[in-house]
Amino acid sequence: MKSKVILLHNHDNAWTPEDLVEVAEDNRLVLAALRAHGYEVVEAKVYDSVAQALRDKHCDLREWTVFNWCEGYADRPWDYAGVVDELEHLQYVYTGATPWTLRVTQDKRTTRALLHDAGVPLRRSRTAGRGHNHRPWPVRCKFLFHSAKDNEVNERGCAG
Repeated sequence: MKSKVILLHNHDNAWTPEDLVEVAEDNRLVLAALRAHGYEVVEAKVYDSVAQALRDKHCDLREWTVFNWCEGYADRPWDYAGVVDELEHLQYVYTGATPWTLRVTQDKRTTRALLHDAGVPLRRSRTAGRGHNHRPWPVRCKFLFHSAKDNEVNERGCAG
């Protein structure tokens, strides 16, 4: 028997009417794809509380897996870690990263330090200030080719 899946998604008070249409279509496509593969699926929309959205669905946490597509709350967009904190507190099995991972990876410097300390090889990079290449935001350049012999760098990998 296939798993039962809850598509958990959110509402954001800042979304435009066009955004709402796009989100509804994206949700419809995901629900249809899961159903086409034989999953029993329900959707739960989060406004202020993951617990409330799931309680309204009456889904036994022992039977359902949460497909976590929720980015935050209506008044707190981008609170990924807060959403997952609630899922863990409720003891649901869910897709995605842990609250710790979501919080740590919001800071690139911390992430790079942790990866370095764990022995993970990292590309050399540098940050170009605002206005670089006429962009209003900082640009992160990752060097594609690096010659250890002569320490030359080809910056064709500059992205942003």
